Amino acid sequence: MHPGMLGAFLLTEAVQQLRGSAGDRQVAGARTALAHGMGFTLGGHASVVLGGADAL
Repeated sequence: MHPGMLGAFLLTEAVQQLRGSAGDRQVAGARTALAHGMGFTLGGHASVVLGGADAL
């Protein structure tokens, strides 16, 4: 994925939300997260669903 706003930053934001460490951006009660990133020139896309054991 692109390392900027369309990729890895989305994944790190999702992890921070789930950890409860997102500061002013924190979503109250976040238990699951979906991050979708793209890279290359309209050629590569990836999605990931994250959550802790309590989200199963």
